[in-house]
Amino acid sequence: MPFTLKQAPLLLFFIALFSFTAPQPPPIQKLTATITTKQVNKGKSTTVKANLYYTTGGKLVTHFTQPREYVLLTNSKGEYKIYDPQTNTVAQSQNEAFSTDITYFGHFLNNRTTDMGLRNLGFTLYNTRFETNATVTEWKPMLVDGDAPVVVELVHENNIPIFLGYKELSGKYLRKVFFYNYQKVQQANLPATITDINYFANGDSIVSRTQYANILVNEQAKGSYFDFQIPANAKLK
Repeated sequence: MPFTLKQAPLLLFFIALFSFTAPQPPPIQKLTATITTKQVNKGKSTTVKANLYYTTGGKLVTHFTQPREYVLLTNSKGEYKIYDPQTNTVAQSQNEAFSTDITYFGHFLNNRTTDMGLRNLGFTLYNTRFETNATVTEWKPMLVDGDAPVVVELVHENNIPIFLGYKELSGKYLRKVFFYNYQKVQQANLPATITDINYFANGDSIVSRTQYANILVNEQAKGSYFDFQIPANAKLK
């Protein structure tokens, strides 16, 4: 049947109907969360608790409450300050390794989970393989030095990272990181639990499990520590 002008309004209606998409949630401007990290080493367990206050642009204030109170301030430039309220002292320095842009937290918040920042850290992709419901990519440093892991293995399941492993060429793991218990927060997928296992040459290992809870964003994210300022009379360590 040939198309007629009388059918145009109906056609436009169906185009509008099927092209309609639900509005996207606003980007994360602010975020708060409680953090509990349990670390086990040589049979001894330590628990660290903190409250996290993140602002877009990379400003991060972490208020540690257990086992002792202190405040850590970091940003995307790698500048960090550690304030001890008990002694009114502050230690400060700058190191790219402390940049909030290259932390796991920063990668997830900014949807940089395809390579988990490995390219920016100087790694290059050299192998990809597909397993049941998973994609495994292997990365190696472009410039190898004595401290660089030889191979990094990154595993995605349904396009979400679930495992990051650092290992020697022999296949022996130096470190394993597991991401799970994902939550959808605005447009980002955040793992509520991260388990980090570090292996040492003597056979020992340190297991750390970090859990994020009470995640609030934007208007719901409130707290005086967003505007925390180190006292002007704090002594420099």
